Amino acid sequence: MMYGAHQIVYFLHHGIIPPMIDHIDRDKTNNRIGNLRPCTDTQNKANIGLLKSNSSGYKGVSLNTRSGMYHAQIKINGKQTYLGRYTTPEEAAIRYNEAARKQFGEFAHLNEVLPEWLR
Repeated sequence: MMYGAHQIVYFLHHGIIPPMIDHIDRDKTNNRIGNLRPCTDTQNKANIGLLKSNSSGYKGVSLNTRSGMYHAQIKINGKQTYLGRYTTPEEAAIRYNEAARKQFGEFAHLNEVLPEWLR
């Protein structure tokens, strides 16, 4: 069986290899023990950043070109949950952050949303 560097580091420190290990900072090359934590598949996916196909600049936010409104949504246990529609992507990103924080806690990868006066 082959093991990843992060699994070996975790094992050397804790004496076990959990089924899944999350990199807190999402940098797969940062295998410092303080950056590794056991997780579930759902928790690991919650810590994923923006996908290359994202065009809104915010996780969980998409533009409905027909209405011109921004939609917020979150995937929980493989099921897409609609969080509403908003006039700005920042409003939708804030709503996603609220839902992600509630659902995933410390594993939630949150959007960085600037206050309106800084935009």
